[in-house]
Amino acid sequence: IASGTFGTNATIVNSSDVILVRYYGEGIPATDGTIRDCLGNPIPAVTAVEDTLFVAADASNNNEPALFCYTSNPAATAPNPAPLVPGIESMQLLYGEDIDGDGAINRYVPGSAITNANNVRSVMVSVIARTVNVNAVDRSARPINHFGTSYAPSSGDANIFTAPADGRIRQHFSTTIALRNLCPV
Repeated sequence: IASGTFGTNATIVNSSDVILVRYYGEGIPATDGTIRDCLGNPIPAVTAVEDTLFVAADASNNNEPALFCYTSNPAATAPNPAPLVPGIESMQLLYGEDIDGDGAINRYVPGSAITNANNVRSVMVSVIARTVNVNAVDRSARPINHFGTSYAPSSGDANIFTAPADGRIRQHFSTTIALRNLCPV
């Protein structure tokens, strides 16, 4: 998803991806509050919740980009959505798909290229964070490939983020997450 709004007018920036995670609160009638949404609110027993993570401008912080969370938890307190991590400038996701049914991932693709969502076994997450202050020695614009040379993006692919020549220091972070409920035994 390249643009959209969640809860309020939180518009996605820098063609960042959006991820929605669905899960349930505790399955017993008396909850102990250990299962919480992305904003830290306890989830009522047997309640389905959707947490949406996205990158948007934080109006309460000089429109600096931030990783936000919006939750559908009925027990959530304001504000919703809320910034979680300031300085996150771009987030991209690739999905590991097992296309031949052998339990091993054959390829990583953007969400739009998944052939069968039931075959997704992992998610590669990549974020670019930036400093608040202008203090970089090298102030030239430069492209950052979220997934390195092992992923060959097509022309205009959002997985190439061009860092502007604004004098901020940027750091790239990435990880791969196995989807436990889908991994073969």
